[in-house]
Amino acid sequence: FNSTERHIQLAKAIGVNWVRLHDTSGNITNWYWLEKEPGQWNFADEDLKRFRDGKMKVLGMLATTPKWASYYQKQTDKGDAYFDRFYLPLNPEKDFRNYVNKVVEHYGDAISAYEIWNEPWQIRWFAVDKKNGQYLHPENPQAEYVRLKKIAYEEVKKINPEITVVGLNTSYASDTSPDYHIGGKEWTKGVLEAGGMDYADVGSTHIYIGNPGGYPTSTVDIGLARGVGPNDAFERIDKPVWMSEGSSTYTKLAMGFYNRSLPKPVLDANERLAEGVLRYHVSLLSRDVEKIFLYAMHNGGITNNSGFSSLINRNNSLHPSAIAHATLAWHVDGLDYHSVTEVAPKVWLYTWEGKGRSSGVILPETKENVYELAAISGIERRNIWGNPVEGTVIVPTSGIFLNAPGMSAAELIAKIPVKKVEDSSPKTSSLGN
Repeated sequence: FNSTERHIQLAKAIGVNWVRLHDTSGNITNWYWLEKEPGQWNFADEDLKRFRDGKMKVLGMLATTPKWASYYQKQTDKGDAYFDRFYLPLNPEKDFRNYVNKVVEHYGDAISAYEIWNEPWQIRWFAVDKKNGQYLHPENPQAEYVRLKKIAYEEVKKINPEITVVGLNTSYASDTSPDYHIGGKEWTKGVLEAGGMDYADVGSTHIYIGNPGGYPTSTVDIGLARGVGPNDAFERIDKPVWMSEGSSTYTKLAMGFYNRSLPKPVLDANERLAEGVLRYHVSLLSRDVEKIFLYAMHNGGITNNSGFSSLINRNNSLHPSAIAHATLAWHVDGLDYHSVTEVAPKVWLYTWEGKGRSSGVILPETKENVYELAAISGIERRNIWGNPVEGTVIVPTSGIFLNAPGMSAAELIAKIPVKKVEDSSPKTSSLGN
């Protein structure tokens, strides 16, 4: 999102504490903007200062290449102004290494982490030429990506060993399209075989998905396993995992509470979108994903039809789905994921614990999976909007949040009524730490 007080305040209000510098605000760390001409550096100190003054931690990008240093000079076809920035550097050992050194040294500990490149598994983001309208990958793109990772890792750690280096940059994609992208499993396998995780503290993946999750076999869970394991090609990568770009609301957000005629608002779509945000996050958190970066909070504007909006309306106010994000953050941020328990057929209780309390959310897999929950002493209950729930309720698909001060997750689980589950699967399956 933008380095403005307004955007920073919107983010902080709903529990967002990190910003990724990719497109908007990419001018702070992306090479294309920083060194337009050799040796002439243009650092965005004021933009970074606003983020830090607003108490935002920063995931910088080490990506893009100015035209003078890139394969853009050799392209056969006329390029695309956006993707021309992502041509690979012609001389990475000299020019890319110098760029990384300059950026990391200049910004110091104001930037906590750097991610290496953006979606190199997509050809147009990691190209060396363009012919007949088609961008072309280098001969071995995974090995070339590891080459850049090694250079960046060495320079970052030389300057400040405490900075986190984020690499892998894989995806949930199941297929490989020769003209477009490499599937997540194939991309990760190639990076691992080239020794790529030797040059990263964290592995990253991107997940854009329509089926939002909230149960252990969801497409979010499957997509995550495709990119970072475990799957039939490799085990789970041996580094922490961040979901560094993605969304469950791609192409779905519009005006939220706006464009409605009160006093008869149409709220069904808003609740479904809020539910999608909640389920998407819960599935990722239950699989030991440490950080989640949604894309993006800068795509407002009435005429913006890109679809890449998360948590905001077209008028750049917060969308109702942002309330679900805030409610989840209030319940689980800073706690450790514990487990998922099937409390009734296809009704799932996800739990977290820490800081002298435990939290949970009950999510039916579908509207047909009915679960009745009575009031329980010592356990606070809230709906997706953060409002207290009174009496006995039929748990909606948007879920019921639980907060149990002074209880462990095991104690919380023991207090939740378990209806008979017909299959032979265990009541509790540990998907987390």
